[in-house]
Amino acid sequence: MALRNLFAHKVKSFIVGALMAFGTFVFVFGTAMLDSVEGTMTESITSSIAGHLQIYDADAKDDLSLFGSGYMSADDVGHIPDFAQVKAALSDTPGVQAVVPMGLGFSMVSSPSDLDRRVAALRLAHAEGRGADIRALWGGIRTMAAQLKKDLELRTALDADQEELAKDQAIVARALSDELLADFAADPEATMEWLDTRLAPVGGDGWLYYMRYVGTDPAEFAARFERFELVEGRTIPEGKRGFLFNQNSYDKHVKHKVARELDRIHEEVTVRGRRIANDPTLAERVARNARQYRRIVEQLSPAAAAAVEGSLRALLPEAQGDLAALVQAYLVVDDANVASRRAHFYEHVARVREFSPMLFEEGEGGGRLADGDDDDD
Repeated sequence: MALRNLFAHKVKSFIVGALMAFGTFVFVFGTAMLDSVEGTMTESITSSIAGHLQIYDADAKDDLSLFGSGYMSADDVGHIPDFAQVKAALSDTPGVQAVVPMGLGFSMVSSPSDLDRRVAALRLAHAEGRGADIRALWGGIRTMAAQLKKDLELRTALDADQEELAKDQAIVARALSDELLADFAADPEATMEWLDTRLAPVGGDGWLYYMRYVGTDPAEFAARFERFELVEGRTIPEGKRGFLFNQNSYDKHVKHKVARELDRIHEEVTVRGRRIANDPTLAERVARNARQYRRIVEQLSPAAAAAVEGSLRALLPEAQGDLAALVQAYLVVDDANVASRRAHFYEHVARVREFSPMLFEEGEGGGRLADGDDDDD
């Protein structure tokens, strides 16, 4: 009878069957899609940083928040005084595969100023007896002092503390005098101490970096979290301290300022389709970045400066002037050459070791991780 009814009302049966098939398809497809999204999101979090379960101090003032409750905040989730005891107890629990230590924190890290770097390089060159480098580094310090003199002159009409300004001007004047050169020849250690303690503070501080971090056992973390991937640098040796940056966070916040800005200009042109030629805002960013040429020149050692200058003269044969003029012309990019200039920058300038904004001591580890799902992790 059922078959007879189906064939007796073919159109009606087809419509009803099609509606039922479509509804079933939507239900199955939607459920599968939802399960897939949920599973991917769960795996993304549990396999990158969170694990499946977090244990923290029962008397903590704040609730645990893996990604922090705010950029500048530091949640008080207490601490576990004896991790070994807790790990032993949890490891015996059925279903627990591994227990990984983890601590969330917030830090401020300062980098040395360009003048600090130059004086440190002078100390090293003097200790190793590299006369040519000493002369080149001394010339760089005098160039920085000359720029400081101009900056202090501009502050004369604006600075309320004229007495302190006069002291700074006296320090810079001595740095530019032949008397200091004679003092260096007679007593290098005392002169370099004066450069460190008197002249360098006039040049200002370096950059200050704010960052949230996760403290853990690097080897155990890498073994248990599948999404851990080291893309540059090296892992932290067992028993040593070190720091690994998320690649995206490094590019946005830690990388050298000129390199960061060049990346952003390149992205605006090649990805977002903006044009330097007809976009005044983007053109101003290019001009502003070119005016930061001293951030490159003053961080190069004499050997590195010679290598960079040779590369730039080959690339810009029509450019005139010293290395500073070359770098400034080099950073004035346009729509046609922004991609090639950026590639050349990373191949011939950014790879110079002295240009790195952060260095790690020998025996320590440091590098960058693959991009995470959260830009600020």
